[in-house]
Amino acid sequence: MEYFGHMSLQFFLSTNGAVSEKIAHVIFGQLFTTVHECFKRNILHRKLKPSNILIDIKTNQVKIANFNSASQFDSEEFTSKLSNEIAPPEYFQTKTYTADGLYVWSLGLILYELLFNIKPFNSPIDVTNTPLVIVPHEQTLSLDVINFLFWMLAKSNRITINQMAHHPWITELWI
Repeated sequence: MEYFGHMSLQFFLSTNGAVSEKIAHVIFGQLFTTVHECFKRNILHRKLKPSNILIDIKTNQVKIANFNSASQFDSEEFTSKLSNEIAPPEYFQTKTYTADGLYVWSLGLILYELLFNIKPFNSPIDVTNTPLVIVPHEQTLSLDVINFLFWMLAKSNRITINQMAHHPWITELWI
């Protein structure tokens, strides 16, 4: 029943292409609010990616699915295995990660895919060694969203989930 009226964000992007910054803001705002709430309640979703996000194509309302690998956390660092497609740089370097680091990295990957309809990195080597590139785009993106992407997908000194809540791109209103 959960899929009724919805499709995965991955399928949505593959059939419709990248979305405008305004639509990305609507979709991402919902994701961020949900993920931030999970984080505050010490719940870690270890597979946050477009295939596990459902979108209602009529309303752009999103839901996060596939919580079967989620867990409640009480420690700072994790060593459990992650999929290479969502793992942050520190995982490839030390085989450890934090809930905060994983959530921020995953959200950054999702926002990048929303705006460009491609993945920012193609391999673990790219994740650890290749700088983030903002590809030329048919729409003009605000400096706030570009700055936000660079902070979320930073190899080190990444923004925290609590800092994200106060970033101008999250707090600005779209009319």
